[in-house]
Amino acid sequence: MVDTPFPSALDKLALAVSSAVEVKEQTVKEYGIGEDININLYTWKGARLAAICQMSSQLMCESHEKRFGRVVDASVIIRQTLGIDAITMIAEGYLSMDPRSTENLPLASAFVSMPDVVKECITFTHVFEENVLFMTKPYRYTVPRSVIWEDEVFTPGQTIMRGGNGKYPLMFSKVLREVNSDEPPEDNQVYLETIAFGLRQLGFEITWL
Repeated sequence: MVDTPFPSALDKLALAVSSAVEVKEQTVKEYGIGEDININLYTWKGARLAAICQMSSQLMCESHEKRFGRVVDASVIIRQTLGIDAITMIAEGYLSMDPRSTENLPLASAFVSMPDVVKECITFTHVFEENVLFMTKPYRYTVPRSVIWEDEVFTPGQTIMRGGNGKYPLMFSKVLREVNSDEPPEDNQVYLETIAFGLRQLGFEITWL
């Protein structure tokens, strides 16, 4: 694990935000405007970041249901392996600045027809001790290959989530509550390499910290 402690949920979110901003800027600079970042899971044990799990670009192209199922599997495996007690999911999304006007509209479609109301953003879902913190970081593109960031929008709880997105915090909470961690074997390095291989087969790269 990394030596720097992140004792509070807000400390953990701050690290996730700063990391995602850096990755997004680098991705746009390298690949161009409109390039999304992949889903990431920052997994925590106490005050320390235990592992970072990133979804592959191939899996990102699959249906929402398939991606959700794979995130479930990855979360269970990491919980069993490390005994993590918190998860932060980083993903691209949309934010409505006027929820009433977009209440019955898919936000991806509303972004096209109502660009002044709906903004692209990176979403941060942090689940710990049966609590959920939800934060978004809106952005817009500018030429030639840059990102302009706006202030974070922070909402405790799940009420801001729409559609299938609400399944993620409920699932993470269930995993953290109900899945038991395994006793690590004597040869922990080989064990972690084996787990990493299995996660790769599911469509994830894992960095143990």
